[in-house]
Amino acid sequence: MSDNEPRPSWPTLRPAASRPNSLALETEPPQKGWPLVNKLPRKSVAVAACESCRQRKVKCNAQRPSCAACQKRNLRCRYDAAPSETPGQALKRKYTQLQDRSSSSAAHKVFNILQMRSEEEALQIFHRIRCGADPESILRLVQNADVMMDLSVAPETRLRYEFPWITSMPQYLCAATNVYLQSPIYNFALDDEGNQQLRTPSPSSDDQDQQHSLFLRPYHAATIIDPRLNQIKPSEWTRVSQDDGLMRKMLQHFFMYEYQWHTSFQKDYFLDDMVSGKREFCSPLLVNSILAHACHSSNRTEYWETDTLAKQFISEAKRLWAEETGINRLTTVQAGPLLYLAYAICLEDKIGKSYLIQSVAMAQDLGIFKLNGSRVGGRAQDARDFTAWAIYCTQIHNQWYFQDAPLMDRRPEVHLPDPTDNQYWYGEIWLKYPSSDRLHACQFGDSFRARTNLSFILEDILWKHFSNPDEKPMFSIRQIASYHRKLEQWYNDLPEPLTPSRALFPVHLKLHMHYYNTVIRLMTAAVNLGERSICADLDGWTAKSTSQELLSEAAILLETVVRLYYLRHSFERLDTFLVQPLMELSNLRQADAATNHVLDKESVWSTVVLCAQGFRDQGHSHYLGQILFQMTRNSVAPEIQTVIDKYLYPGPQADAPLLPSDAQSDWPATIISVQDDAKHHRLSVVLQRLEGAAAANATS
Repeated sequence: MSDNEPRPSWPTLRPAASRPNSLALETEPPQKGWPLVNKLPRKSVAVAACESCRQRKVKCNAQRPSCAACQKRNLRCRYDAAPSETPGQALKRKYTQLQDRSSSSAAHKVFNILQMRSEEEALQIFHRIRCGADPESILRLVQNADVMMDLSVAPETRLRYEFPWITSMPQYLCAATNVYLQSPIYNFALDDEGNQQLRTPSPSSDDQDQQHSLFLRPYHAATIIDPRLNQIKPSEWTRVSQDDGLMRKMLQHFFMYEYQWHTSFQKDYFLDDMVSGKREFCSPLLVNSILAHACHSSNRTEYWETDTLAKQFISEAKRLWAEETGINRLTTVQAGPLLYLAYAICLEDKIGKSYLIQSVAMAQDLGIFKLNGSRVGGRAQDARDFTAWAIYCTQIHNQWYFQDAPLMDRRPEVHLPDPTDNQYWYGEIWLKYPSSDRLHACQFGDSFRARTNLSFILEDILWKHFSNPDEKPMFSIRQIASYHRKLEQWYNDLPEPLTPSRALFPVHLKLHMHYYNTVIRLMTAAVNLGERSICADLDGWTAKSTSQELLSEAAILLETVVRLYYLRHSFERLDTFLVQPLMELSNLRQADAATNHVLDKESVWSTVVLCAQGFRDQGHSHYLGQILFQMTRNSVAPEIQTVIDKYLYPGPQADAPLLPSDAQSDWPATIISVQDDAKHHRLSVVLQRLEGAAAANATS
C-alpha cells in the first residue's frame, strides 16, 4: 500500500466494562464501533480444575467435594485452590504461606540474629553452627538472653527473671520518693512504667560500661576467684564423703552466699591452713560444720529423713565436738554458729542453739573479746579479733529476730578496722563473670562493718526491752523515735558501695532488708500504741511523719528491695536469711489485703505470691522453706491458692508435706512488732495451733 492511498477506518478501542467477578455472564451490549458478536450467554467455566483432571488434561466441572470426572472414574478428588480462587491466585497464596513459615522458622530467626548482633556475638553463633548445633538450640540460648560469648562453656549472664502471676512492678511502689527506682538494677530491668524489659550492655570496654554490665548479670553466674578453692581436698578433713569435687562446689556456694552473712571465721586464714594441712585456723570440726550447712545448697533435705548428707555431716561434727569437750580452741568457737544454722534450717534450732551458746562461752574463756596484755599479735591476733566481732554480730542478729536478750554481756573491746584502711584484715571476696577477665570485689569489709554498726543499735534495744524473758517488752513512743533516729543515721552513713543507688550483690540487698525489717517492727509497735504521730523533739531532731506513714514507707521500700533481688538474682540459690524478710513481707501484705483501704488488692496479693515462690524455691534446699510455703498457701484466700497452684507448681501438684507439730523450732514465724509476745509466735507453737485448727475442722 502506497503512502498516498487512504488508510482503512478501524473501530475505536475502548476499555471493557468492569465485571463483578470472572464468573459473571456477559450481559452488556457491545460498545459502539466494535464488530458484532454472538450475544448468547457464555457457559460458566471452572475456575480451577482438580488435581486429577489437571494431570490427565481433561475437562473438569469443578464440582466439590468431588467433580463429575472423578466420580465417574471413582478417583479421589483434590483441589489446590479455594472455590473462589484461580490457579494463579492459589499459587500466590501458597507462596505467601511458604514465606511466612520460612520467616517464622528457627533457621530464619537465627539468620536475622546474625544480621543484628555484634560481630563478636555473631562469630560465636557461627561457631556453634559449625559445631553442629541445630537452629532451635541456638535460638533458645539467644531467647534466654545469653551473652553469646564463650557459648560452649559459659552460663547465662544476661538472665532476667519474671515475677509470677503479675509481671509488672506494682504501681504503689513507683513513687517518686522511692530511692531504689534510681538503682541500675531497676533501670536495666524495668521501664518507666514498671514493666520488665531486657537491656543489653554496650560492647565498649570503658570502665563505666563494665561496671554497669554487672547490673545485668545474676550473681550466681559469677565464680569466686581463689586458687586455694581448687587446691583444697575436703576429703582429708572429713570421713563423710570422698567426693572432693562435690564438696568444693558446696564450699564455693558457701563463700558466695552464707559466709558473707553468717560469718564466724576469717576466710583467708582458714583456706591457707586447709591447703597446707595446718590446724591453727582450720580443723575437722570446723570443716564438717561448714559442710553440714553448705550441703543444703546441692541436696534437698526432708524433715523426716535421717540419712541425708546434712545429717551425716551434723553427726560427724557432733562427734568431733564431743571429742573437744573441755578444750577451748578458736576453731571450735567458729564452728558453733555454723552447727546452730545447720540445725535451724532443719527445724531443730532449739537443739542447735546450745552450740551457739557454748561458742560464746568458749570465746569469753579464751578472752578474745577483751583488750588486755595477753594479746598474741600477728595473724593469730587478727584471727581472734575478727572472730570476736563475727560472733558478736551473729548472736545479736539471731537474738534480734528471736526477740531474746543478747548472749554477751558487752560488745568486744578489740579494734574494728576501717575497710578502706585495712581491706586484708577482712579478707575480700573476688568474683569473675563469664566472658570477662576483670575481677570484681564483693565489698565484704564494708558490708561486715555496716552490719556490725547496725548490731550496736539492736543491742541497745535488746538490753533495754528483752533482758527479762518473763516480761512482755514495753516501748514508749519517745523510745521508738530515738531508735528510729539512730537507724536513719546508720542508713545515711552507709559507704558508697552499699547505698541504694549502688547496692548490687545479695549481701548488700540483704543488709537493706535487715534495716527495713527493724524499722517495720518498731513502727508497727508505734502504730499499735495508738499515737497519731511520733513528732517529738529529741536533741534537736524532729520526726515529721506519723508512725503509720513511716511504717507504710518502710514496707514499700522493703518490698522494692525484695523484688529487685528477685529480678536480678532470683530466689533459687540457697540463702537462708531470705525466708526472714519474705515472711515479714508476706504477713504485712496479707494484713493489708484484709483491710478495705487497699486500692489494688490484686497487686498486694501478687506480692504474697512472690513471697510464696521464695519459700518454694528455698524449700528445694531446706525444710524450713517448705513449711513456710505450705503455711502461706494455707493462709490465703481460695482464689489466691488457685493462683499459687497454677504458677508455682510446674507439673502435677505434689502431695503437700505434713506440717510437723513436733518441730523443735523457736523460729519467729509471725512476729512483725517489737511488742509481740514472742512465745506465741514461735514456729513450733504456730504449727501446733494450725494442727489443732485442722483437727477441729475435720471433726466439725
